Amino acid sequence: MAATIRSPPARCPPSPAAIEDQRPQFLLWLDAHPDNHTLDSTVSGHLHGTPIAYLSGQPGFLGRLPELGVPIDPANICMMGIRSVDPGERGRASAAAIEIHDMSALHRHGVAAPLGAFLARVQAADGRLHVSLDVDFLDPEIAPAVATPVAGGASLAQARLIMAMLHDSGLVTSVDIAELNPLLDGRGRTAKIVVELVAALFGRPARAAIASSRSHRIMPTLAPKDLNVVPFVNVDNMMKLVGELGVETFLRELADTIEEDFRRWPLFDKTPRVASHSAEGVIELMPTSDGEVYGFKYVNGHPKNTRAGLQTVTAFGVLSDVETGYPLLMSEMTILTALRTAAMSALAAKYLAPKESRCMAIIGNGAQSEFQALAFKALLGVRRLRLYDIDRAATEKCVRNLAALGFDLTACGSVEEAVAGAEIITTATADKRYATILSDDSVVAGVHINAVGGDSPGKTELARDILLRSDIFVEYPPQTRVEGEIQQLSATHPVTELWRVIRGEAEGRRSHRQITLFDSVGFAIEDFSALRYLRDKLAEAPYFDNLDLVADPDDPRDLFGMVMRSAKSGEAEMPRAEALMSR
Repeated sequence: MAATIRSPPARCPPSPAAIEDQRPQFLLWLDAHPDNHTLDSTVSGHLHGTPIAYLSGQPGFLGRLPELGVPIDPANICMMGIRSVDPGERGRASAAAIEIHDMSALHRHGVAAPLGAFLARVQAADGRLHVSLDVDFLDPEIAPAVATPVAGGASLAQARLIMAMLHDSGLVTSVDIAELNPLLDGRGRTAKIVVELVAALFGRPARAAIASSRSHRIMPTLAPKDLNVVPFVNVDNMMKLVGELGVETFLRELADTIEEDFRRWPLFDKTPRVASHSAEGVIELMPTSDGEVYGFKYVNGHPKNTRAGLQTVTAFGVLSDVETGYPLLMSEMTILTALRTAAMSALAAKYLAPKESRCMAIIGNGAQSEFQALAFKALLGVRRLRLYDIDRAATEKCVRNLAALGFDLTACGSVEEAVAGAEIITTATADKRYATILSDDSVVAGVHINAVGGDSPGKTELARDILLRSDIFVEYPPQTRVEGEIQQLSATHPVTELWRVIRGEAEGRRSHRQITLFDSVGFAIEDFSALRYLRDKLAEAPYFDNLDLVADPDDPRDLFGMVMRSAKSGEAEMPRAEALMSR
């Protein structure tokens, strides 16, 4: 099979081997655009808008482009994924009897039936099949590194199915991949997807393909026999990874990943966390999915734990492949949650805080305080910190931990002293009760408030009058109205969802006197982003263990047989063990 990858987009003429092969030529065109202009109809004059007209022998190219030996019969061309057609192209494809399945039809009816029918035609004609994959066939939320993105494209699951069917058919003789633009490809995300799809077309074994497709192949590839193994990041490995990258780099890159996922917010499943409340605290599950990967976090919040020498918050999380249900990654999330909470706070402040903010007050100097300080330093350049906690030992701990990290630190004796002169106020206390940590007269015009501590029913930190004076920004209103500061307000009080600000659909900070309030309770998409970022980093720094988590019998229908064989093997080992012990 001949394979070519090109950027910017251009399609290849038939190879010499193909010209000598007298079998009929078929073409599967996976693209957002029909590219069916002639040199006379194209407005832009770009040749990459003309290959179908040229390859199918339409007039207007003679003497201007190399002459084709044998044009492709238009009836042998099948287009899938079309969703952007220029006026000059309309009618030309249907008049030429080209088979077209636009993206709306594929979303309604799926890809298997039309592709199966086309492959049956190729096989019946004993034809040669060329596959032309333009990366903009995929939705730009999945594969953004293209020059001409068109929303509403194919999902990764649809593309995988197409590649699997093409491989299974045995009919493909050549393939080209167009419009992969590396200059637009942050962290090689789109390239990894393209490599995965081409690998599937070339017949990567089914089990290896599943393991490989785990998170777009950014995890170290597992051999087929290791499908039972799930990468597991324990506390020690998490600390090693953070230590290797540096806390500020980790926070900055994690914030970038959260921002990227907030820009594709509509793709995610969204639900308030599933909570089990008690007098002592709360235990929650936080699930979400982007349609390709599913993630959840288990987390607790028990404020009284510190009295017994225990963490207030503990957590772990899982990512799974939506297509197979197999887990992709399992990780501790006590440390990771602390990092993502801080990264989320700083990301929100990037859009809401006064420009050039350099001074922040942190009210509540417990486990989250240092992470908040470093996140605001990494993303906003905040270097002056004014610290206060009712427990003086907590403030002393925070000062000690941050002393060598480039801050100008002031330990304060009251909330009022801490907020004096601060452009940003972060509240991060742990009490599980209605409280007034920050009074209305402590808040002056123009500040940004980063309210982190209120994260469950009955637990607030801010005076109600502060909320009434502020423009309030939230993650997910149905959850925040139950758990956040705005539980003090009516259910109809106006709030702005932060993802809309990030996408440019709503205003953030409008004036220097505006009080902005980020009512942060933590949402599942942020945890998804944190796990996705962790998964990416493990490809560079493999700080994980292999966890034998998934039962994987040779015959998926014979789980019982696998158990029985293991039991018999154990019985056979018993006499040998007893003999060794008697020696």
